[in-house]
Formats: sequence, structure tokens, C-alpha cells
Amino acid sequence: MTEHTRKRYNFVFEQRRNLLFVVLATVVTVVTVTKLLDFTLHPKISTLRRGLCDRPTNSVMSHPATRPATEVGMETHAARSSWCVLSQDISVLRPFYILLTTRDRRGHRRTTGGDFFTAVLRSDITWFLSASVTGEINDYNNGSYLITFVPNWSGLATVHIELWVTSRVGELVKEMTAPNYIFICAFGHNYGIHVDYFGPPVREELLPVLNSDLKANKRSNVGLCRMDWQPEVPRSNTSCSMSFPRNHHWYGICEGPRAIGSTTCDSLQVCVYDESMKDNNTRERARGRQNIGVIPGAVKSVNISKGNYNCEMTMSKEPCQPQPYVRPSGYWWGKEWVNRDCSFHCNSKDKWWKCLTGRDVYFVGDSTIRQLFVLLLLSEGIKVLPLSNSKFIPSKFADIDVKTHNAKVRYRHHGLPLMLSLTINFSSVYFSADVIDAMPANGNEILVMSMIHHFIQLPPKGFQQRLQDIIAAIRRLRQRKMGKNIPIVFRTANLREFHSFRLNVYRIKWYNQLAVDAFVSSNLGVIVYDIFDMVASCRRPEVVHLPDDVMSVQLSHILSLVCSV
Repeated sequence: MTEHTRKRYNFVFEQRRNLLFVVLATVVTVVTVTKLLDFTLHPKISTLRRGLCDRPTNSVMSHPATRPATEVGMETHAARSSWCVLSQDISVLRPFYILLTTRDRRGHRRTTGGDFFTAVLRSDITWFLSASVTGEINDYNNGSYLITFVPNWSGLATVHIELWVTSRVGELVKEMTAPNYIFICAFGHNYGIHVDYFGPPVREELLPVLNSDLKANKRSNVGLCRMDWQPEVPRSNTSCSMSFPRNHHWYGICEGPRAIGSTTCDSLQVCVYDESMKDNNTRERARGRQNIGVIPGAVKSVNISKGNYNCEMTMSKEPCQPQPYVRPSGYWWGKEWVNRDCSFHCNSKDKWWKCLTGRDVYFVGDSTIRQLFVLLLLSEGIKVLPLSNSKFIPSKFADIDVKTHNAKVRYRHHGLPLMLSLTINFSSVYFSADVIDAMPANGNEILVMSMIHHFIQLPPKGFQQRLQDIIAAIRRLRQRKMGKNIPIVFRTANLREFHSFRLNVYRIKWYNQLAVDAFVSSNLGVIVYDIFDMVASCRRPEVVHLPDDVMSVQLSHILSLVCSV
């Protein structure tokens, strides 16, 4: 090959290579621009192309149920399940639908329902804006679920669907008996404990002393008690029934020392939980059957168009009125909760105290209710013991006089059961019903309650009995002269924090429903305030004690309801 021919060949090759590069670059540019246009200028086309279901909606309800759901290995598996978009046009304030199809770990279609999911739609802009809303889940009981979202903002949004507890594990939780929670107790001697509840530091000091006395038989006043919740006859000559007078039920069996000489545990003083004696095999077996997690979808995000949205659609709202059951329907816009149907008018600290002027407010329940108590007082510049102080947790937390508003704010714990890491002085234990019975009923009181988190360690019989005790006390309160005018709110429990042990979440959900049914059916004028949607959709850490901005919204809603009574 001559020099001239070789140069000509190289020249042609370079031209063809450059042309190929230009063609490839053009193709990549066209594809990229088309994708961007799909998301920005043509949301309908984008929705049609991405994530749509490949079968009609009516086939959801006609899927046959042919296999039993209780078969081992056939529970819903999160990673094997999937969802897709049914709606072709997604726009503001217009419902759109998602079809969730569940499968087992082998990839086979599930044919029964009953699984517990949460569905949240979240905005993709996270730096200065975080909008989010929960979806309504309809279970067709054949392995398919229809999820409905109503977005209140435009732009890209992420669908987050998570399996918390499968139906089979849920049934195991319902059938689960209480673990053997063993307490080492002192009869007739309080070891210097003169207040009601002490935190873990005191437990760590007192437990070795009680253990030593129990094993060495140095004292005749140390014995073991086991929570039972069954009002049965003592099992031996040295056992007694750990119960309380009137209708405040707390059952247990104590194998006390022979010196007690009673079958009612009257001399029971101090008890410390001994974790080394706990039998929790049933829960661990159920926990091992979990296949929980986020459900993968056919699309990473959806594009919400403005459609026919007009700002005036959400401007005017009537004030929210108290109902037997109130479940705020709305969405988070940054740190602000926006209610769809009505407006909560007590939405500032000044309005809080305007509502509470001359009132006597009782907060009765666990530490999440204590958060509301603390937040209300801090709004007036009154500092109280913070939640982080775990050394000393008195039952009579505080009675605070707010003289600037002629108001009194009180906190009372709901009584047993408590965190098992606490040391309990049984000589001064009381219950929520005792607080209600002790209310003077002058007509200026407000009662706010919550009592679920500490009960998840116990079987439902004990929780239902406690609900009946409280309802009976409320009925007695209503029968008094001014008691019928007292606003009473029962707030449901927060389902967060238990991501490491989802069985607790299922039990909280279940007990929430038991409480809702009990108070609504009692016809005693109790307002049940359900915080599920608000808590499930908020972008906050997985903690029981939510940040102050979320608790402030709850307090505003509660006061808006009671001040309109």
C-alpha cells in the first residue's frame, strides 16, 4: 500500500468515526430531552409510559382464593410483592389509585388479606419543603389492596408503601399469652422507698439487694410475683392474689414468704422487675416469621400536575366540631399540618390560654401525654421536670397553678403497668379511674387521656378490663351534678419507634381499635382523637416522643375540640 493510499484510508476512517460519534450524541440528547419534557410539560404522557398496571381494575376483586393463608412459608413477603399505578392522570386534589399485589417468599400470588401496611406519598423536594400525606388502604381479602391518595401539591412525589406485620403474625400476636414477667418483691418492708416510681438507676441498686436476700433467706419478707391478669384462687398456702380494691383490676400471683399470713398481698411494698427470669419465646418465634419492609414499585416517583386546582378551593373552612370519633384528614406542609375538611381554631399559644382561662386541666396517661403537659406549661414560660429525667418518675407529677390565666394544669400517670425497668412502690399505686373519681366535678375541668404504650406487653383481657374500669369511672363522673359538662378526650397512641420489633406496632394498632370501639360505644360524650394519619405521614425520626412541632399540632387540635364543647 502506497503512502498516498494509506493517508486517504485514515482520513475516511476518521470521518466515519466522527460521524458515528455525532449520531450517538444526537440520539442521547434526544432521549434525554424527551424524558425531561415528559416530566415537565407532558405529565399525562409520562404517567402513561411509567408504572401503569397491565391489567384492568375489576380483576382485583375477582382473583380467587384457593390456598390457606396459615400455611407455613406462605405469608406475605415484602421484597416479592409489588405495586403499580392505576390512574392515568394524576393532579392536585384529584384521587389517584395504586394497586398493591402481595406475594409469598416463593413469588406466588397471595390469595388472602389481613396484612398491615402503611402508604405515604412524599414530595421529592426535601431541603426547604417536605409535603406528605397518607393513603387510604382498601383490603379486598384476596391478596390485592387498593390504595387511594389525594395529593395537595404539584410536582414529583415518591410513593412509600411498607409492610409492617403479616396477617399470620398478626394472628399469632392476638393469640399470644403474656410472657412470665417476674418481679422480686418485698412484703412489709419498703427498703427506704417512699415515693411511687423510680427509674433504672434505683432498680440497678435495689435488685442485687433483693436477689441476695431472696437467695440467702436473710429476710422473711422477700418473694416473687408474676403478672397473671386472672382473678384466680391462690395456688398454694404461701401465694396471694395481687389485686386492688374497688374495680381497679391488676391481677398477679405472688409466691411470698410464709410470714405474710394473707391471701391479698396487703403487705406488698416494693417490686423490682428481674429481666433474667423473663420467658419471651412466643414473641421471638413470631418475630422470626416476619418478612417485612418496603414494597418495590413499578415507578420511583409520580408527577402531579396542577390540573384544575385553584387556591380558593382550600381557603375557606368551617371550624372543626367535636364528634365521638375525630381522625384529622390532611397532610403535612413543612412543619405545618393542613386539615382538609375543617379548621382547628386553637392554633396558637395565645388561643390555647384563652381557651384554658379559669379551667382545671387533667392530663392522665403515659409519657406521651406528659409531653403535652410539659409543652403547654413551657408555652407560658413555666419549666417542669424534662422527659429525659429517668431517675425519678413520680406518679403525682405536678399540680401547676398558672395564675396569669387563673388556670390549673395537672399530670397523673395511668398507674400499672409501667415500664418494666422501673422500681414500683405498691403501697401508693393508683389508677386512672382513681383520678377520675377524685375530680371535684365543678364543671370547669378538662380531661385528656392516653394509656396504650405500656399495655402492649400484656394480653388484651387486661387492657379491655382497664378500659371498662375507666368507662365506669367516667359514667360515675357524668352522674354528678356538673360532671356531664366536663369535656373528655382520649387520644390514640403513636405507632412509631417500634420499627425494630414490629409486633409491638401491630398490638398498638389493635389496642387503639379496642379503645376506639369501647369509648365510642359507651355514649358518654368522650371524644376519641385518632392521630394515625398525622403520625404515619410526618417526616420525623422513628421515636415515641415526637418533636415539639408535631405535639404542638396535637395540642392545638385537642384544645380546639374541647373549647367548642
